[in-house]
Amino acid sequence: IFALLVSLTTSGFEEQLNQLRHGAQPVVEGGHTVILGWKPMACDIIDELCIAAQGRGGGAIVVLAPLPKPAVEAQIQERQIDFRNSVVAIRSGDAHVKEDLERVAVPSAQAVLVLANADTEEEDADSRTLRVLLTLYSQGWPKAENATLVVECCLVRNQRLFHSLARRTMQVLSIQDFVGELLAESSRENGLSSIMHLTLGFEGDEFYLAEIEGLSGWTFSELLFAFPAAIPVGLAKSELSSIELLPGMSYVFSGSERLLMLAEDATQLPRVVPPAGSAEAKIIRERALQGASKLATSGERVVEARAREEFIMVLGWNNSISALLVEVDHLVAPGSEVMVYSPRPVPDREKILQASQIRRGYHYRNMAVSHRQGKLGARYMLETLPLEKASRIFILAENSAASAWEADGQTIAVILQVRDILQMRALEAAQIQRRSIIPQILDRSAEDAIRHSGLYDCIDSSTLAARVLASICETPALGSVLQAILANEGARFCIRELDDFLLHSRSAGSLSGGGSSGEEDSE
Repeated sequence: IFALLVSLTTSGFEEQLNQLRHGAQPVVEGGHTVILGWKPMACDIIDELCIAAQGRGGGAIVVLAPLPKPAVEAQIQERQIDFRNSVVAIRSGDAHVKEDLERVAVPSAQAVLVLANADTEEEDADSRTLRVLLTLYSQGWPKAENATLVVECCLVRNQRLFHSLARRTMQVLSIQDFVGELLAESSRENGLSSIMHLTLGFEGDEFYLAEIEGLSGWTFSELLFAFPAAIPVGLAKSELSSIELLPGMSYVFSGSERLLMLAEDATQLPRVVPPAGSAEAKIIRERALQGASKLATSGERVVEARAREEFIMVLGWNNSISALLVEVDHLVAPGSEVMVYSPRPVPDREKILQASQIRRGYHYRNMAVSHRQGKLGARYMLETLPLEKASRIFILAENSAASAWEADGQTIAVILQVRDILQMRALEAAQIQRRSIIPQILDRSAEDAIRHSGLYDCIDSSTLAARVLASICETPALGSVLQAILANEGARFCIRELDDFLLHSRSAGSLSGGGSSGEEDSE
């Protein structure tokens, strides 16, 4: 009898260990973040969420992955993520199965992030996401009134359909479109990609939407001088209204608005504005007047450059190219040309771009698209391209590569060869530097190699996409901020001499990022 009891106890204990090892035990949590799905980018998302939660002592992150729990944990360990007092739990299962969703406590979650399947075609990935949304919609999950649902969508035409299945706040993002728009925006001015990396995510300064007491009667220009550790960059007039970036400097606050601010972390956000009659308020208003006088008499005004006829090269091919070409069409004047060079067959590319224009309801107005076919890293083929004519050169992570590491290796090789070809064609180093060369990388480990090549502009699409998704999980309103920044019209980032904005002149040479939708009014 004793042996039987020992055997039963041992078997039960082993069964419990097996369930723990394979993630079969349910999660008992509330107010946590759930990630449904898995792809390499998920490690970056977890990292960003841990950074965001650090200021409040950590948080709980639960992943429901289609892979075995040990395989997911191995990937996380390989990345050496610092959890910063957060707890990360992994469970294996299908995101469209009700019982599996219950096992990761989706009903009580504060934020749910639905990732698209990276191993299938875009149509199939969106179909799988749709099944997940239908399950969530039918159950009314997550249940909290202020819960957030963030969904990765592959095809733009499906975004409206996804939104129709929202019972709570839902943000739908097309990551491929976001990357394409980011590449185009970064080509406007050398150095902009670095600003994007610094402001998207939770390391360094980031955007916060803050409720501040005492705003009534203050103007936007005065508030620019009111907070020593945070910078106002926009506002939301109500809980339901979208973000307005950089309103007119003369805008007078009613007191019901929330301020969009750029700060190092939440602890730097102000809680109250000094009372109108106080000595501190008087000093702030005097500084605002001095600042307006300074801007009226100093430096060159921030004026949007007029579109001009351009020749643009795109080297490589992936799903971001459709959005990239739409954005480029907005940047250039009629008569422009874009030449795309890739190993992908030309008829396939033409068919994809034509279908993309039909789906988006937008046809290129200002440019013609031509194609060349060849191996991406083949020097003899690159030398046949008119690279010296190009005002912008985009180098995309080739989707025919077997891995992210291989794609980044190709990108680095192309960068070095393109720069060498331009130098051989008697272009001075200054001319090469002024030309916008914007490469896309898939892994942050390639960034140092690119910078050592002498190129300081690059888009780490995987890291930036992860930062955006994590930011919106934390602050849903930031979705409209990102849309406004990447829009064709409105506020945008610029780089200007710091001396133009200092009340007391100092030596020039520092950089300041800023932009305005109403530049006449704001300056």
